[in-house]
Amino acid sequence: MKLSAVIITHNESLNIERCLAGLTWADEVILVDSHSSDDTLKIASRFPNVKTFERDWQGFGAQRNFAISKASGDWLLVVDADEEVVPVLRDEIIAAVASPAYNAYRIPRRMYFCGHLLRFGGTFPDYQLRLFKKGAASYDNSPLHEKLITTGKIGKLATPLNHYSYRDITEYFERFNRYSTLDAQRRFERGEHFSIFRLPLVPINIFWRLIVRGGILDGYHGIVWGVFCAWYDFVKFAKVKELQQQVKVKTKVK
Repeated sequence: MKLSAVIITHNESLNIERCLAGLTWADEVILVDSHSSDDTLKIASRFPNVKTFERDWQGFGAQRNFAISKASGDWLLVVDADEEVVPVLRDEIIAAVASPAYNAYRIPRRMYFCGHLLRFGGTFPDYQLRLFKKGAASYDNSPLHEKLITTGKIGKLATPLNHYSYRDITEYFERFNRYSTLDAQRRFERGEHFSIFRLPLVPINIFWRLIVRGGILDGYHGIVWGVFCAWYDFVKFAKVKELQQQVKVKTKVK
């Protein structure tokens, strides 16, 4: 069975070498880049099994589907640029593809936040549907939090992907603002509304992540991650409220 790994990128020069080094065993790597201005493509060119395509950004779901359409493998492995396939996981994937019991598999994911491994607070096992037979799955067109849609029973692998999510707090908040805006737009289009009663949920959410789910056991970085996640849940709905107000203003002007 031929396996294609699929990656979408934009300015991932700090991550892409580690990611591609963990995929040298794949028959091909399809890398779709949305016009990076750093050395992402230069680094990718060093790996002989990588095929690169440049494409305007169309949203996460559409971008991944385009990458999938360029793959020739019998099986597809979707990997993010900030993730790493370790040798034990590689062997497990090869074994699953050689003698498949399912058409798709979920892979657990181990998260590193600011260089520190998080083990609690709901960060693990964080199963991701990433390995599937070609034609058995495709992504919806959501611009954020896209879902891989498949039918039939789904298996699970045991070895996790390494996920190096954020190098530092500055990077976190750069993505925090971008992702919360996209998330709010999606929710606004679905007709969801802001409620002031969500504000008290922030400390409840923090308590749930840090105490009930044990995030505090990860020390300082676990506490920071738990607080940030709880605050994100509130901010995305505050941005929904902002969008609602903008519509009211435009309606009054008309």
